[in-house]
Amino acid sequence: VQRLPDVEADLAALKEATGVVVDDNVPRLTAKIISDRDTGIERIIEIDRGSADGIVDGMPVIVGSGLVGRVLEVYSDDRSVLRLVSDPRFSVGVSGVTSGETALATGDGDDRPLRVEVQAQGLADIADGERFETNAFSERFPPDIPVGVFRFDPASNTATLEPFVDLDSLVFVTVLLVEPPT
Repeated sequence: VQRLPDVEADLAALKEATGVVVDDNVPRLTAKIISDRDTGIERIIEIDRGSADGIVDGMPVIVGSGLVGRVLEVYSDDRSVLRLVSDPRFSVGVSGVTSGETALATGDGDDRPLRVEVQAQGLADIADGERFETNAFSERFPPDIPVGVFRFDPASNTATLEPFVDLDSLVFVTVLLVEPPT
């Protein structure tokens, strides 16, 4: 009875991780976060699944609200490390749901929105608050995974995406078992 609040919190996190809106034909695997640490240089998140579960480097990682990142490295049969969307070395092709404008979204560090590169003439077609998802041109990710909400700051002439996923509250994630490009 004393553990009931913890069990209920874990159940809610598990529902979030598995409530993914992606093509039902894409095989998937739920994993638990076993380590989340910041080394001062990078943030390292480990999950409790590895090569024995069919995970390989580059596979997409999501939760119900959207894209988390991808598998960076598979260390063992039961452990893998993730690269989060916030990592400056992470990038993904995205498209606006309403405008259809395509862009490249790149991580800009923890607690910061993703940087977005859109052709200058395309900015006029994108409304502030438009949803962006992975697109068919993205080599590493299936299309239509929610990524974030578009924001444009005319003062600094910068476009960003506020990620849908709260990376600080991850407990479980879903790995899409799709072969990444070589």
